[in-house]
Amino acid sequence: MSQISSNSYREGRAALVICETINTAKEIYEELKSSIKGEIILYSRSDKESLSKIDKELEPGDVIVATNLAGRGTDIKVSKKVNSNGGLFVILSFLSENTRVELQAFGRTARKGKPGSAQIIACTEHLQHDFRSATSLEEAKITRNRLAAEKISSMMDDVSEMNLREDLFSEYCETLHDIYKKTDGDDRKVIVAIMNEFWGIWLQIKSEDIEQRKKSELQQSLKKDLSVARQESSSQTSPCSSIYHYINFGNIFLDDKKWENSARLFDKAMKQDKSWAAIAFYSHAYCTIQLSKGDYLTQAKEDLQKAQESLKYLCEECLVCLQFIKMASVDSGKGEPSSLEKQMTSKCSMYRFFDKNITEAIQKIDEIKEKGRDAIAKKSPVFSLVSDADEALQLEADNLYSRGLKYVFSVEEKPRFCWEGLVVFLLGVLQIVAGALLTVFTVGTLAQIGMGLISEGISDCIEGITAMVTGEFSWKEWAIGKAISIGVSIISFGVGKIISKGFKAAKTAIKAIGKKLKSLPKFLSKQVKQSLSTVTKTNMKNAVKHTAKKIAEELLFYGLEKAEEKALEKILEGIKNEVTKGIVKDVKTNLEKEPLATLVDHVVLLDLLNKDQLRHVLEDKDIKKHLLSTYKQLGKSALQPLYADLSWQNKLNSSIIKVLDSAAEGTKEKLVQF
Repeated sequence: MSQISSNSYREGRAALVICETINTAKEIYEELKSSIKGEIILYSRSDKESLSKIDKELEPGDVIVATNLAGRGTDIKVSKKVNSNGGLFVILSFLSENTRVELQAFGRTARKGKPGSAQIIACTEHLQHDFRSATSLEEAKITRNRLAAEKISSMMDDVSEMNLREDLFSEYCETLHDIYKKTDGDDRKVIVAIMNEFWGIWLQIKSEDIEQRKKSELQQSLKKDLSVARQESSSQTSPCSSIYHYINFGNIFLDDKKWENSARLFDKAMKQDKSWAAIAFYSHAYCTIQLSKGDYLTQAKEDLQKAQESLKYLCEECLVCLQFIKMASVDSGKGEPSSLEKQMTSKCSMYRFFDKNITEAIQKIDEIKEKGRDAIAKKSPVFSLVSDADEALQLEADNLYSRGLKYVFSVEEKPRFCWEGLVVFLLGVLQIVAGALLTVFTVGTLAQIGMGLISEGISDCIEGITAMVTGEFSWKEWAIGKAISIGVSIISFGVGKIISKGFKAAKTAIKAIGKKLKSLPKFLSKQVKQSLSTVTKTNMKNAVKHTAKKIAEELLFYGLEKAEEKALEKILEGIKNEVTKGIVKDVKTNLEKEPLATLVDHVVLLDLLNKDQLRHVLEDKDIKKHLLSTYKQLGKSALQPLYADLSWQNKLNSSIIKVLDSAAEGTKEKLVQF
């Protein structure tokens, strides 16, 4: 105050008070505001408004309270009166960590030959901890300068270590550059990823040598170690003995359909650590099915079971983390789940989808083994396990992808040519030919039996073709169907009728031959040959017409049956979707009105409190009867909207049936005309 106030020999000066922190500057500003006769300015920010306050010249009695911002390159202007009274008076209210800051602050005054002075005014309690033991300001400065020198020396050591690390990194970059020149595609990605991991591990191992600045030894060791790591990576060997390195190598051969090489690398990953090799076991099972050697289904099943066991460790780890997160959320009092809780929940869900895929593959393998058939594995991207609309699950799928699970697969029965179907088809052809010949050469007496053989033959041909297309056939089912068909024929025509027809046919044939022998001296005369040829041609024509008609009918009704099955499937699927939507919508609406947890708690409490009352109600027959009628009415009213919403499916179903019936009738008419 004495420096900025007027006295007997001079007028007042202007002052600049430099504080260590913004809070200290504000406190001093508030303390001085009432006692300063001139203008007092707070300068703690370097924005335009603050700069405009100190842009004008300071008059005698004016004071600026500022942080160290004013001590770095800020030009404080003072009036001629201030310069004539001794210039700007600078007060440094703290002992800086080094001399540079102190000199910068003092340099705000006595600039360009103008007068000025500066002073440090600091309280011992406000000094830094290392300076408080000093008995004077000079002793505190000596301690400060010593500590600053030690800090500079430590920084120079850090600079030396940084230079050494930079040289080692340059050596590693040269190796990487050579890898990029000589590799490409997936090989480059995998090798570069392995080398990056190896580089990080090498730095950790050599950290003590780096601190001791053993430059020449480190450079020689790095060259040797990088060369070995590169050779091992090029030969599909992990220099770090990492499971995921072998999995990535296996995936390269998997994309190239080199199943044996891929299986060999997955096997190496499995041997590293069985507890965490779920992806390796799973991918090895896929390669085993593709190779199809020996008892491959049993081997694939064992791999999948081991993958499932390994996956349990990942699931348990995830669930434990999720439980701790939920416990922490309860303690914090937050109602909504945190982002970490959502992430762990999505991870657990992703593992469940993966586990479900493995379970389905094992079940399918068991089914195929029971049939004694072969299997194939159809792969798809790992992202196909979850919905594209669920971003959280897609992120977790990407996490599995980055760990080596590029594909998931489903097991299916291997398609095969059904030789049984071919045999049945040929039997059908023989039946058609036999039926046609029987119709032609028995002079019509066994025509009905011939037509029955033709019908059975056509049916067997269609069944044989279907079996050859689908690869599915059962002699047992075919025999049962054939027995039923023969039984129906026997019931329809009667055994006696068949026998009588046989006798009549024989009698007619004998009479015809006797008459011909009596009337014609020569059996093979030209006229008889012509008449027999005409009869044969006519019968053959009729048989061919009937056969063609029967084939067309069977094929048409087979096609209509398949079309009707598909139509009914679509209708039922539509009904199922509509009912599901309605139920889900109602459930969501009810849950929004009343949360599920609250509802469950309420039901449990009611059960505990009103158990005796409920028993009493159920024992009373009248009350029980009344309750049943009430529930029936509620059920009808609840189902009525759903039934009304499905009216369009009922109309569509009836329309399709009418169209199919009319098509069948029209086809029958055309066949009859034919």
